[in-house]
Amino acid sequence: MSNKKNKTHTIKFRLTDIQFEELRKKSIEFFSGNISEVVRQSLLSTMDSLIKMDKKKQKDNSEEVDLLRKIRAELNKIGININQITKHINEQKMFSNELQQPQLGLLANKLNDTYTLIDTYTTYLDRIIIEIKGKE
Repeated sequence: MSNKKNKTHTIKFRLTDIQFEELRKKSIEFFSGNISEVVRQSLLSTMDSLIKMDKKKQKDNSEEVDLLRKIRAELNKIGININQITKHINEQKMFSNELQQPQLGLLANKLNDTYTLIDTYTTYLDRIIIEIKGKE
């Protein structure tokens, strides 16, 4: 138990009769009837637990952000590849015969739609990453 001279701050709070009786029983059982020591030890223990939980949450958030960044980078690479394929198809349309041009046009449109979707996902992932980092 700490020296009373070092304890200069007082905190007051209210309890129900049931809460007070439970506190009194714990103080008798563990701290020779010293209710203040029960409250002090409980509070300090709870604060330690909260700090540990917060640190774990920050670590978990960091791992989530890293994973989301990796996913975003991979999606971006796929999008770049699709864009290059689309460009190549559009260049080939000028030199292909008239029978192939409609199919190449459809393929180019589908690839462009896929690229747009990937771009939307990467933008969405960016927003999630910013939101998670803001909560830390």
